[in-house]
Amino acid sequence: MKIGILTFHWATNYGAVLQAYALQYYLISIGHEVDIIDYKPKQYDDTIYAFIRYRKFLGLKNYRNQKRKEGRLSEFRKKYLKLSNRFWTQKALNSAIGQYEVLITGSDQIMNPSFLRYGEKGKKSSVYFLDFKGDFIKIAYAASFGCTSYPTELLNDLTGYFEDFKAISVRENSGKEIVSAAKYIGSQLVPDPTLLLKSSDYLQFIVPSEDRKLFVYMLHGKVQKILPILNSDYAVTFSNDESIEEWLSSIYHAECVITNSFHCVVFCLLFHKPFWVVLDSLENVGMNDRFYSLLSRCNLTNRMQTFESMNLRDEALNINWSRTDELISEFSNIGKDFILTNLK
Repeated sequence: MKIGILTFHWATNYGAVLQAYALQYYLISIGHEVDIIDYKPKQYDDTIYAFIRYRKFLGLKNYRNQKRKEGRLSEFRKKYLKLSNRFWTQKALNSAIGQYEVLITGSDQIMNPSFLRYGEKGKKSSVYFLDFKGDFIKIAYAASFGCTSYPTELLNDLTGYFEDFKAISVRENSGKEIVSAAKYIGSQLVPDPTLLLKSSDYLQFIVPSEDRKLFVYMLHGKVQKILPILNSDYAVTFSNDESIEEWLSSIYHAECVITNSFHCVVFCLLFHKPFWVVLDSLENVGMNDRFYSLLSRCNLTNRMQTFESMNLRDEALNINWSRTDELISEFSNIGKDFILTNLK
């Protein structure tokens, strides 16, 4: 089959790019012709207008880091992702979408309400809900909503979009509740696309490096909250603006990892690296649900701590990796079965 994937492959984020790579890689490995549809509205391009409009000059250091990081991610996309032609608008995409037999949307917050409301120049974009007319199969794989409850006024829209889906799977337990609230029956919890592959599938990206005792990767400026916790007993490496290969290698060569990144946790699991997830709160609300949905499958919810309770204990190194591998393999097979069943 000829399959088109719609996802946030263009985000300046390691996990966003790797989950797109993993889904495409798996679909190709089972015999399909696969494009990642290169839909990205112009407002997300790095332009002089955006630099001034959003006052990025006020955080010049961060802007430069992000620009360097995006350059490195762009190289990875060009090398490893099979992209379609670029589409800036849903209208332009309408005329080209008919070439695909199957459309798959997923994963990584593609159904968040903000993009639905304001995705194209502050106006609605329903691209990631596969809002196209045509004779193709529509599937959501590991769809993530980026919230635990959807705005009530948008639920009717979701109901209309979901009517045309052959099958819907989600990445978080809260996603099942949102899909149910939109009156779609039978959604399924599946693993993030990165877990469709084995650890050996990522070894091609690992580069030589000195072993590091502790690797810290914190999103959203939270690294400053980690600093008081660290002490001189640890040789620490912090993530900055590495390439994907360097980022994966930092995890692979670490003795232990501290993070608040979902995909960093995924690769800790795949590479057998002890880790701590450090969050503002342990309540299963908002973005925390992605950690609970995954780690509860692996019996590892005890890996989560708060900044206030963070303690680098020696038992961090004690994880039963054989049992963890079994549980991850079982979860991965659920995702593969979902795909294979719904591509028939």
